[in-house]
Amino acid sequence: MLKLKVNSKQDRVCGVNNTLLEDENYKELIMFYYPQIVEKLSEVTDKQLLWELIKMDLPSKTIKYWKQKRREIKDIEITLQTRLQDLDNKICNSNILDKEI
Repeated sequence: MLKLKVNSKQDRVCGVNNTLLEDENYKELIMFYYPQIVEKLSEVTDKQLLWELIKMDLPSKTIKYWKQKRREIKDIEITLQTRLQDLDNKICNSNILDKEI
């Protein structure tokens, strides 16, 4: 199993963590970009250098994806908080609690 160790300050700021490796959309994104990156670097013959250049290119894709994902999560969270508040108001303003059981 592949583990991503988060060390960079930029990763911590964006909240990038191992959960991305469980995200199917993220895996598909990387599988989509990887061949493009390799093709772009096709003239690089040294495999170690190639790998280092690939590692330099992937974080920008990862950070962009993670920021979009965080926005989506935040939007869902706001929607749920609003719905919860509405339900709380309905319950608190209801006459049901005033009735004897």
